[in-house]
Amino acid sequence: MVLYRSIKVFVFLVVTLSQSIISTQAQVVQTLLFVEDFDTVNNISFSTAMGTPKYGNNEWFINNEYNGNGQYPNTISQSITLGNIGKIGYANGRYLHVRDMNATLASNACFNPLNNSERWAVMNNGVCTFGFDVIGLNFWWTCEGSSKSYGEVYYSIDGGTTWILTKNTDNLTKYKNMPVWKYTVVEDSAFLDQLDLRFAFKWTNVGASSGEKGPFSVDDIMIVATTNPLPPTNITAVFATPNPICQEQVGGIRFFFNVSDDLCPYNVFIVEFADSAGSFANATPISAYGTTNVFGLTTTVPMTAGLWVSPPMGPIHTNIPIGGCYKWRVRMITPPFAGAIVSTGCIQVIDCIDSIVTMEAAVLKDPQNP
Repeated sequence: MVLYRSIKVFVFLVVTLSQSIISTQAQVVQTLLFVEDFDTVNNISFSTAMGTPKYGNNEWFINNEYNGNGQYPNTISQSITLGNIGKIGYANGRYLHVRDMNATLASNACFNPLNNSERWAVMNNGVCTFGFDVIGLNFWWTCEGSSKSYGEVYYSIDGGTTWILTKNTDNLTKYKNMPVWKYTVVEDSAFLDQLDLRFAFKWTNVGASSGEKGPFSVDDIMIVATTNPLPPTNITAVFATPNPICQEQVGGIRFFFNVSDDLCPYNVFIVEFADSAGSFANATPISAYGTTNVFGLTTTVPMTAGLWVSPPMGPIHTNIPIGGCYKWRVRMITPPFAGAIVSTGCIQVIDCIDSIVTMEAAVLKDPQNP
């Protein structure tokens, strides 16, 4: 027995220009999945109270203080980058850094080397990475540190229960010996096809240190997803019901389509028709349920590979001519880009003024209420 999965969505139907399979981009496409620059005071996406082990008075802190006020050395200005290459978005603004919480005068990046500490700054929520080809964590950092005082970057794919050490594209696992701000990238195939990918910055100082050199500081954190020209996922139109449909159809049209690979929630899809002659010129968009802001349907749950069905959609616009073979497809208009393969069958549009065609509704499985 086949169980169809329905999408709980905001719904629309659109008729527009199409081909048998959606054209791929001539170059790679990058999508920003996450960004944190710490300049939005009331919406910080990192927690400094999570992670274990967790001890010591050298803790993560967020502010825009770079002056040690004579108690500690000043923090290097963000206008000074390695080789003067690149620029931090809002130089010398708020940033995430380690601070000696017992310091009475200094609140910049500073630490007490005699106070052993291990501290974490953890993403509160993960990002979904289904359907992309490369995932990179990009950020600016500085840390003088030493062999006993350094920063690390970890990732988790299980909601933050387990943390795994990363290595950046410079082959570093420990962040130290960098007295100026440097841009870095962390990439790993393990970041791909995850429902919940999140990162954490960790500071460690243990044992006696040779001095009070600047601790780990980071800013302008981004998670960037890359899609290659050939999309890794295809969406294949399968069939629609009822079929045929009335030119005056008032609703209740469901479109069944197959997804070749898992997709993230909150993607937006469009159902597209060709005309009865197979031409897609002068396409006619048709909205449903009276909403005109978006033409598409937005999933609210992750989409696993397999057969899916739209909610009841319509009405069909009356300026679509009566015809015996309308080809159609389902196209995803939010990243990542996916192939949209046209149905092999047709949808027939008929005049129902003199005849009424009805079909028994399909039995559907709702993934949110199985």
